[in-house]
Amino acid sequence: MTFLKQCQQERHESAPYRVFQQIDFSATPFYGSGDNKDYFPHIVYDYDLPQASTDMLVKQLFLEQRQGANLADLDFRAERTPAIGRKRGEIIGLSRGQKIMLEIGKSKLEQLTQEFKVNGINRKPVMLVLAEETDVADLVGEHFAALPDEDGNYYDSERVVVYHSNLKDADYKTAEVKLEDIDNGNKPLRVVVSVLSVREGFDRHNICVIVMLRASEADLLLEQVVGRGLRVMFPDYKPEYDQIQDLKKEARQQLLNREQPSNAFDCLFLVEHPKFKDFYENYLRSQGYTVGSGDSSGQKAAGDLVVVDADTLRIPKYDICWPIQIFDNTPIPNLADIEVNSLGHYPVKFSLQKQMSAKTLITDVHVETETKAKTWVLENDYFDYNFFLQQIARTVTQSGKMMHLTAFSSEIAALADEYVSRWLFTEDIDFTDPENYIVLQSQQIVDFIVKQIRSAIARATGDLQYQPGAVWRKLSDVSRLLMRQSNMVAVQRCIYPYQAVQTVKGGFERRIISKLLNPSPEVLAFAKLDRKHDLIIAWRDDRGIQRKYEPDFVVKTADRIFLFETKGDHLIGDPSTALKAQAAVAWCKAASTVTPPGSQPQEWEYIILKQSVFETHEGASFNALLPIMRMEREALIAGLYGELGLNI
Repeated sequence: MTFLKQCQQERHESAPYRVFQQIDFSATPFYGSGDNKDYFPHIVYDYDLPQASTDMLVKQLFLEQRQGANLADLDFRAERTPAIGRKRGEIIGLSRGQKIMLEIGKSKLEQLTQEFKVNGINRKPVMLVLAEETDVADLVGEHFAALPDEDGNYYDSERVVVYHSNLKDADYKTAEVKLEDIDNGNKPLRVVVSVLSVREGFDRHNICVIVMLRASEADLLLEQVVGRGLRVMFPDYKPEYDQIQDLKKEARQQLLNREQPSNAFDCLFLVEHPKFKDFYENYLRSQGYTVGSGDSSGQKAAGDLVVVDADTLRIPKYDICWPIQIFDNTPIPNLADIEVNSLGHYPVKFSLQKQMSAKTLITDVHVETETKAKTWVLENDYFDYNFFLQQIARTVTQSGKMMHLTAFSSEIAALADEYVSRWLFTEDIDFTDPENYIVLQSQQIVDFIVKQIRSAIARATGDLQYQPGAVWRKLSDVSRLLMRQSNMVAVQRCIYPYQAVQTVKGGFERRIISKLLNPSPEVLAFAKLDRKHDLIIAWRDDRGIQRKYEPDFVVKTADRIFLFETKGDHLIGDPSTALKAQAAVAWCKAASTVTPPGSQPQEWEYIILKQSVFETHEGASFNALLPIMRMEREALIAGLYGELGLNI
């Protein structure tokens, strides 16, 4: 958009008109393929696939090759009847080479499915079979119908969909709808068979395996082959995949080192005939692509990722909760307990008030001469007693102290009905009679009724206090965590038997757990917070932009709950550290105003521990380091306000 604006200013700045301009986005901004690509002449910016792979915004490519398959000696094309002249014969079946490639893809799909399931990863791998001919696509669908999966279920029409433009209209629409099931883990669809030439492209997150069934040796664009399977399954912005991100980085580095990836997270496995191996391993690498190759069947799909469940025996003793929303828990009196005979009588008797009340008179006046032309009576047929009760209830709840009673308007109207009909004038009166209702049109009477009802409600509220309430979340709401075995630390006073530390520079956290939190008897319970726990504190950076802060640990002692942050010395001086501390202190102040469920202490406090302080006092207990951590917190926040050290 900046480019377009600049063009407008340069070419048409003084013109009284603006020229329409358009930006197009293309995944293939060129003609041709291979070394014969002819790029469009008007490209403003090119963010190519190798760069997206480097930035890990797409899946990494791995060419799946099985030992002993002997594919190189087999034809990669379908079986055909003999050719007649230059005309190729008709397709009559899948070749043995194609069937072996499909079996390789199927076994990889089933391996991923099983290992994801065992490790508690709730994503469904899907295989895409790409053919160059619709007849081959149909044969693949028939071939799979006779094959069982790892659980003995056949790949029927619920598990396989064939999608191409030669289908009948009804079948095409049915197949198009089933494509939506690719990313739906509750649907049985596992295999999609399509053709390269289909115009209605699709891309989904769950495609992990692509089998390429070629019809010739002609060059194919890599974007054509893999374009529908590049979207990542495990994006870094989703908290439940936090532990997977380091595994993805390791797998990419292993691919760069031309090693087998140690896990399959966001890897796209390609099954091709060995004849085209050079295209992937040499040509694509020379173009900047990262492509691995080999037999990955012996590698664990989940790497060293394991599931750690909360121990149900530990939860009653070591669970910790925190407020995620704080509000005023305003007292609600029982309106049904208010006795109308405790309210006041109107000082004028009903009979006298009725004589004093009159219908509204309207006088027509000529504007210019002020001549009174006619006087007539306004008939309030559209205002009745029910309308009056609604207005009384609405007026009562307009008071600032009683606006929380808006939801009880019907109860207030019922109270007003009983009071007005039975007690206001010391006699029972039927105000549904229009002759009687006219009395209630007096504003003085309305004000008197509203005042009496408000006073009665206030007395019924009595000494009830306005107590803050909260919506609570607890550790055990997250019953399962994903952790890497290499990052796990065994813990005692936690609902989870293990806690995970960072892969990079996680040694400090590991020592905090094993040398400070585990051995300190004053620590009754603790947990290293995972992104899935969703304990988030909003804060603003030095530019005023709101961001999210997630503290490292939550620690329970006998008299309070601590939000416990650990920091390397090089990060203490970062302005964001002090701003986060300021926001966390304010959060703890608010959290301390609400009474938690159960026997958990109500008081919250934020503390921070520098790595150098911990190393200097290694072996000291949590309580011994507490004064130092408090001083560090105060110094950080005071630094935001200069020497004054203003209170937050």
